[in-house]
Amino acid sequence: EATRVFQIIEHAYSILSDPHERAWYDGHRHAVVNELGEFSATNVDIEGLFSAGAFTGFNDGPNGFYAVFQDAFRSLSEEESSTAKFPLFGDSNSPYEKVTEFYNFWTCFTTKRSFAFKDIYRLKDAPNGRYKRAMNQENEKVRQKAQREFVQSVRELALFAKKRDPRVKKHLEEVERQNEEKRKIGEKKKLERQ
Repeated sequence: EATRVFQIIEHAYSILSDPHERAWYDGHRHAVVNELGEFSATNVDIEGLFSAGAFTGFNDGPNGFYAVFQDAFRSLSEEESSTAKFPLFGDSNSPYEKVTEFYNFWTCFTTKRSFAFKDIYRLKDAPNGRYKRAMNQENEKVRQKAQREFVQSVRELALFAKKRDPRVKKHLEEVERQNEEKRKIGEKKKLERQ
């Protein structure tokens, strides 16, 4: 129980200490705590994946980081019902090229869905063409807003996973180590020339 509480506190601190994540969380706070099951653009609980208890550890187990995010992004790609091939999240042993491909795709994600379920007005109820055009414009505004919010949520989820992904951290540490070695070699050559 203490470990679970500590995870929640640690998760909250990581969100509050990052201005980008904090701003997103503040803008979507209602969605994170709302569990009314309202109709939405996806069956994936995107907001739920931002919680501290969304996964248990950075492992390949059924409730581990890799399995949870693999399932989420697989479901999102299936819901797009496109013939396009979406990159897979992978597991702890995935090569970094595949990890990069995945994050490059999902952090720039766009959707082709219409979001017609958000329509406010039924166009066949319009008494004339003028009202029908006005109703269509209002419906289009609502659709575009819902589409922007959905795309932003998916992109934020990808960024959230990337920030915590051990594969990315390992690669960044390796790059940093290589840069440090190059710096040391450069300093050594400089001293030799002097």
